[in-house]
Amino acid sequence: MTKFRRLYQERFTEIGTIRRAHGYKGHAKLFLEENYISTFGQQEFVFIETEGYKVPFKIESFEVGRDIIIKLKGIDNSEDLNKYHMSSLHVLSSDIRKSDSGLDGDIDKLVGFQIIDVNKQLNVGTILRVDQYPQQKMAIIIKDNVEILIPLHTDLILSIDMSTKEIHMDLPEGLV
Repeated sequence: MTKFRRLYQERFTEIGTIRRAHGYKGHAKLFLEENYISTFGQQEFVFIETEGYKVPFKIESFEVGRDIIIKLKGIDNSEDLNKYHMSSLHVLSSDIRKSDSGLDGDIDKLVGFQIIDVNKQLNVGTILRVDQYPQQKMAIIIKDNVEILIPLHTDLILSIDMSTKEIHMDLPEGLV
C-alpha cells in the first residue's frame, strides 16, 4: 500500500480556517479553534481542504501572538494563497495530543533548535534535550559550561521557525 493511500485512511481533525493573506510573500492569518491554539505547530504538515480533497502542506514557520500567522511551503505569494481563502485547515487526528504545557506532540523535534531571546537579540544556545518537570517542559542548553533550563511555555514562545530551526522567545530578565 502506498503512503498516499495510507494517508487518506487516516482521520483528520478540522482545527480552523485560512482567513486571509498577511503581506505579499504567502503568509496567512488563520482562525483556529480555541482548544487547538496551544497545540498548533507541533505538526510537520497541515492539510487544506479544497475541492473535497485535503492537500498537505509543510509548515515552514508560524507565529502565535495576537494573530496566528503561518507560512506554508509552496505558497510563495498572496495570489497562491488566495486560492485557499476561507478553506478549512486540518491536521491528522493522530498528531493531536493534549498536555498542560501547551506544547504538545513530539516535543523531541525541538532538540537541535536554536533559542533566540528577542529582547536581547541574542542566540541563547542550542537545545540539547527536553525534560518534563511537574509544571512544564524545559529545554536544556549548555552556556559557558553551565546547564541552563529554559521553560517551554506558550506565554514565552513568540514563534517557531521550522525551516531555520529557531525558537524566538520573550525570556524573563536574568534567566540567561
